[in-house]
Amino acid sequence: MNDVYGECAERWSLHYREPASEGLFRRVAARVGAQCAAADQGRLQEELRPRSEAAEVLVVEVGGSQLPVRGEEPWKEAKVAVTYHHDARANEPVPGTSRYVAVVGGMGNFAPVLEEALENLVRYYRTNAHRMKYRLYREEGLPIGSGAVESAHRHVLQTRMKRAGQRWALPNARRMARLRAAYRTAGARRFYRAIRRAHRDTVSGAARARGRRQHFRYGTRDWDRCAAG
Repeated sequence: MNDVYGECAERWSLHYREPASEGLFRRVAARVGAQCAAADQGRLQEELRPRSEAAEVLVVEVGGSQLPVRGEEPWKEAKVAVTYHHDARANEPVPGTSRYVAVVGGMGNFAPVLEEALENLVRYYRTNAHRMKYRLYREEGLPIGSGAVESAHRHVLQTRMKRAGQRWALPNARRMARLRAAYRTAGARRFYRAIRRAHRDTVSGAARARGRRQHFRYGTRDWDRCAAG
């Protein structure tokens, strides 16, 4: 999750007698990344970070950046969303409440995943969009900037996926983006177990069908792009 596969293999050899090849690390990341992408995203978020007490202020930030990929298109857009509870009295984020969603692709790829992961939140904002008065929020000292999500692009994606000379095959980039978001949400000790549980529940049909496309309307062209991607 934090280093290139060759470095992982070398580091492994320092601590264990049985070797682990660069290819093995690559295959494990591909397998777990596929499970992460296939899992019901709402269920996955519940496994990655258990629900905390309701917050008076919940902040959601979404932003984009570019990642290097192989092929005719040398750069590909990546979208990241971060949500966290905000302490209005202290005017600072509540520690330990951040959640991340990351997708390599445009809004057509990203929006349905974000909606599935944050379904109730998306519905709330859609219903209450007319109440979002940013000047009033500024006067109240509430966060309306993009600092948190810009930071998320750096520590969730770019620290692993935007290194000198690095170029990603698009399927691998998409898997790693999902894994990095899960990793930064749950931490090293919990994220793998959370992915396995969410994927198992999704495959077995235990997770509630969320109807990803039933409520979200972004445009036919974007759905076509999403299906093609």
